[in-house]
Amino acid sequence: MISKKKILSMAGAMLAVSLVVAPAQSVEMFKNAGWSGWAFDTHGCYNVSWLGPEFNDQVTSIRSWNESWRFYDNINYGGDYFYNNRRDYSSLVGVTDGLTRWGDWNDAISSMQCV
Repeated sequence: MISKKKILSMAGAMLAVSLVVAPAQSVEMFKNAGWSGWAFDTHGCYNVSWLGPEFNDQVTSIRSWNESWRFYDNINYGGDYFYNNRRDYSSLVGVTDGLTRWGDWNDAISSMQCV
């Protein structure tokens, strides 16, 4: 039989492990809808002035881990932008928040800032 003290000790260890693996402030962006395909992860709160040749204008879904980010349609934080307001997007098709041009945010993000 396991003692109460051992159960509490094991529960404390499991809580400590779950706190370590919880995502830090970061954002994941995916090339496909539904958070699938190639992914770009900031692994922290870092501003990215250009997503590079692999992800520039190729983001279709965003998982923000309940953090706020500002996404821009030009490099170096230029052009139109939108805040995700801690929201995840399984698809950016039809998302037009902050745009002054025709279209949506699907395959349009070039830079981003942690806010």
